[in-house]
Amino acid sequence: MACDAKGRETAEEWIAAANPTHPSLLDPHFVVAGLYNTRNVPAAFWIDESGRVVRGNDPIYALTLDRESGERTPNARYLDGVRDWVANGAASRFVTDAAETARRIGTPDAENAQASTHFRLGVYLQEQGRAEEAIEQFTLAHALKPENWNYKRQAWALGDLEEDYGLTREQAFRGGIPLYPSLELPEPEAPLGSAALFEDARPPRRSSANGHRLRSRRGRPASGGLASSGAAGTPAPPAACPRPRRGTGDRGASPRSRAAAGHARTDAAP
Repeated sequence: MACDAKGRETAEEWIAAANPTHPSLLDPHFVVAGLYNTRNVPAAFWIDESGRVVRGNDPIYALTLDRESGERTPNARYLDGVRDWVANGAASRFVTDAAETARRIGTPDAENAQASTHFRLGVYLQEQGRAEEAIEQFTLAHALKPENWNYKRQAWALGDLEEDYGLTREQAFRGGIPLYPSLELPEPEAPLGSAALFEDARPPRRSSANGHRLRSRRGRPASGGLASSGAAGTPAPPAACPRPRRGTGDRGASPRSRAAAGHARTDAAP
């Protein structure tokens, strides 16, 4: 879902460069963004086969950019979470319960509706060449919802930040309002065979009377190495997470895998 008030002229080149096999939707008036209560882009939503949002409003790019080198690398931790959901469904540890999902999305209120009305009217007026009236509407939207960066960034992009709003770029992005909510992910599981995974399985060290650790003739601890994974009190290694089957386009992919692929990097559509 491309949310950009400039519409096709801005979004089309990015869609063409990505060459997606799925439909790419345009939302220049931020109708879907308002329904999902997003406050900036990107915002990722996980939607299961029944149409239920099981994780929402993640400020995430599938590729992360190093601004110094220009290098883009996959956001492996987040993508592994998507794969875990594809493999395990509702049992995935990355899925959030209904209350937590609602907290992350937030509850639309009267101010949301009023701010959205001002913003969408501003976009319409801008399209009609009535820039001064558009700026008035955008300013009202900003005052009602200062934490909504969609309203700010889109309005500023449609005009001139300094001339229309009397702000420098530094002033515009200063003020303590975060651009994105924090990305909340479960802590990564300990890799198989790591010291952390088997920490509780290590037997206590045996020492001689003078305090030196006893060692066998080959230099190994006399008490032996790691306990086997089947020993009492030893955590079993985590099961390998199967990756989703890859197909051409939508063929060979489950509805959840298609949803995950689409929502991991862009705004979700209902």
